[in-house]
Amino acid sequence: VRLAALGLAALVHSREKHAAAAAAVAAPRTTRLMLGLARWLLTIDTQPNQQMKRLPGFTHTMLEQHQRRLRQRGKQLEDGSAQARHRLRIAVKKMRYAIEFFVSLYPAKKMRRYAEGLAMLQDQLGASNDAAVADRLLKQLQEGAPELAGSAGFVRGFLSASASVDDRLMRE
Repeated sequence: VRLAALGLAALVHSREKHAAAAAAVAAPRTTRLMLGLARWLLTIDTQPNQQMKRLPGFTHTMLEQHQRRLRQRGKQLEDGSAQARHRLRIAVKKMRYAIEFFVSLYPAKKMRRYAEGLAMLQDQLGASNDAAVADRLLKQLQEGAPELAGSAGFVRGFLSASASVDDRLMRE
């Protein structure tokens, strides 16, 4: 099995994706977003009472929306697809970060436990998503360079076996 050649092909692919991400961060759109956020934060400081009055209602509504989305995504998980697990992982991540951001507005102990449970679920779903993404990328490398078919097939088989064990453990 020629894993070194496969590793090199994966590294080239990774560098191309990192360059695209760096270009997105350097784009004018990102600068506009950051300036808009800074302007909003400065506005809050000049009108704290008005903003603070709306904060509890806003956070309650937002957390309810995230919770509803989380339940919907959890129900969709029954089909067992990588896409459903990915959507659930994103919903878990959004809920966790929202809770961590607004934790000071709610009973800390209860929210902390909930956030910790979400973090564990996010980690499990993240590992599953990593395996699915790796499989897709290995398949692309395999199709683009037939000489890597044996190595890519070997690694894809290993990842598939590991993912099925992880899926069984997550369902228990």
